[in-house]
Amino acid sequence: ITDNNNQAAIETMMLSYPVLSAITFIIVGPLCEEMTYRVGLFSFMSKINRAIAFVATSLIFGLIHFDWTVLITNNIDTALLINELLNLPSYIISGLILSFIYEKFGLAASSTAHIFNNLTSSLKRNAEVPFSCFQSLIRTISYQPYQTCRQGKQA
Repeated sequence: ITDNNNQAAIETMMLSYPVLSAITFIIVGPLCEEMTYRVGLFSFMSKINRAIAFVATSLIFGLIHFDWTVLITNNIDTALLINELLNLPSYIISGLILSFIYEKFGLAASSTAHIFNNLTSSLKRNAEVPFSCFQSLIRTISYQPYQTCRQGKQA
């Protein structure tokens, strides 16, 4: 099993736009997904049926990470399709685990778990990209106050 197209696209963007990608894929994306899938969908469906809420939310979470373009093209690449299908269970299981965490411990816990999952996934898959992202982010944040401090001492 290789990375699915979703993960490959994220890694490509992280190389091109490291700081913005790190913020988007490691922090903002998981927070938006937790608000959508856990707070919105899971909470709503739990009022109807708890078991269906777990199943539906996890399936939708998994399917949203599936690369549907492998089915849209005229010449379906069987290897890509099989790879996407082989990666799908890991996303569904992640959705199930995050729903369980949300139900038992709340939004902060599921969001933290989701962010940590994306962070470790990024570190595991391409260690130099996230580290360079965070180094760039730290340099960006610390450069302006440093320059202002330095200018203040010289004045």
